[in-house]
Amino acid sequence: MKFSSFLWQNYVESCQGQEWIAFFQNLGSRYEQGDEQLCRFIEHWTASGLLGERVSVAEKIEEVNNVRALLADGIEKKLLPTDPIRTLDNAEVYFRERVAGLCYDPDPDDNPNHPTDYTFEFYDIPALSVALYCLYPRFFFPYYFYPRFYALKQIFDEFGIFLPPVPPKKAIDDRFYYYFELCRSVHHFAAQHGIPGELAPVFLYGFAPLALELDDALPANLPPPRRAWFVGGGVNQNGDFEYLDQVTASSQTIWQGNRDTQPGDIVVMYCLSPRSSVHSFWRALRFGAVEPFRYFYNTIWIGRPTIVTPILLNEMRQDPLLSSMPLVKGSMQGINGRVITKPYYDRLLALLQGKGVDTSALPQLEEVEIEDVDLRNERDVEQHLLEPLLAELGFQPSDWIRQMKLQVGRSEKAIPDYVLLPAERREDHASRAAWVWEAKFSIRSHQQLRKDFEQATSYARLVGALGVSLLSREGLWLSLRQNDYALSKAKHWSLVQLRSPDGIAEIRAIAGKRKLSAG
Repeated sequence: MKFSSFLWQNYVESCQGQEWIAFFQNLGSRYEQGDEQLCRFIEHWTASGLLGERVSVAEKIEEVNNVRALLADGIEKKLLPTDPIRTLDNAEVYFRERVAGLCYDPDPDDNPNHPTDYTFEFYDIPALSVALYCLYPRFFFPYYFYPRFYALKQIFDEFGIFLPPVPPKKAIDDRFYYYFELCRSVHHFAAQHGIPGELAPVFLYGFAPLALELDDALPANLPPPRRAWFVGGGVNQNGDFEYLDQVTASSQTIWQGNRDTQPGDIVVMYCLSPRSSVHSFWRALRFGAVEPFRYFYNTIWIGRPTIVTPILLNEMRQDPLLSSMPLVKGSMQGINGRVITKPYYDRLLALLQGKGVDTSALPQLEEVEIEDVDLRNERDVEQHLLEPLLAELGFQPSDWIRQMKLQVGRSEKAIPDYVLLPAERREDHASRAAWVWEAKFSIRSHQQLRKDFEQATSYARLVGALGVSLLSREGLWLSLRQNDYALSKAKHWSLVQLRSPDGIAEIRAIAGKRKLSAG
């Protein structure tokens, strides 16, 4: 989406825009008072049911006030400069050399056992960013996207704001400095479009979500699970056990997991020592993602838990099948985000049945790959999966062009794998077509899925296709032009489902030859 100065100016002059401006102009005093409007704002952006069950809004406000006190104390003791910061370069030096290295002395004379200094870490950024904005609003913005970095990414992507690559998990210092890289991008964007730096949060939290119709709602209906994953809780008596024992069917939270987790996937919660047992079964509510300012980096959103009769680690060690599972052999070390294959998952359900648990209410894991087709590369997917599927949908080889060349600009060419029902067909060229199919050998992560799907949709846009399909050994994704070819609105079928009459009938009703010819 291209930024519109006209729409922005209308927004800031509107009643809603003026309310946002007033909200951020008085942000510091709102934290001091803990006012109701601030509480609602934090609940929406930071807690919203995910952190709210374990971290109260009052605690989030207290964190910010504590950090503001640390910075004020640093200024008073001349550990931080009091001169105004006039340029972005000044702000960077201030952040990297002064704030990052601030050593705070909490009066050790009162408590000799207390640590003698305190330095900020990357997980302090959500609170620190608010304190910095209150001090220097032209160059810093309050970061309320924790734990929803995906929402910030969507805003940056849609408005063409440069999003620096997220530093690796173990790059601790870089993850702290990453916040300023985000500030730099926001500052450049604001300057380019004449937005005062102080109004950057009005753009991020008021205007952008409204313009994009940013939908943060969780899906009412989850897709069937594609995979099952293990996660663990209870490290160093951190309160996980108490929380897990109190969850209800409506509970939602975030957890450390695998970033390849997809909505609907099964998440098996294992309580670490001293319990050492399977505790509950959950469902993934969103795609897994990275949270740069969260200690547990790879983050998943889970909900709909069912607490089960515990399955002890010793029981799994003594089981003929589960004892061969590498994770069990390793005493469940490195458990977070480990895949549970179907045979092992089914065995867990069988053990629960043996304990008298009715497993019909627990999610079932279907086989998502077919065994009678040997797939070794992308061409195998085309010949053994895609072309037979097209035949099932009513197409003949004369109905498609493989590796069709599309002109992009004066010299560049785009080459989709399969273009169906091309118009004005001339050898391997056509200007319009009814549908685009892309084949990939394997799509192992959501990041790769998004990249491959964007490639396929770029071809679909060039030929004005009614829809686009992406097929790999993990299944089929299909989206329509009327939905702007959005991956978020794409339908998915596993390879096993593609073999079923119901699956074929469903796809034929959307993308079959008779349907496309009629359209």
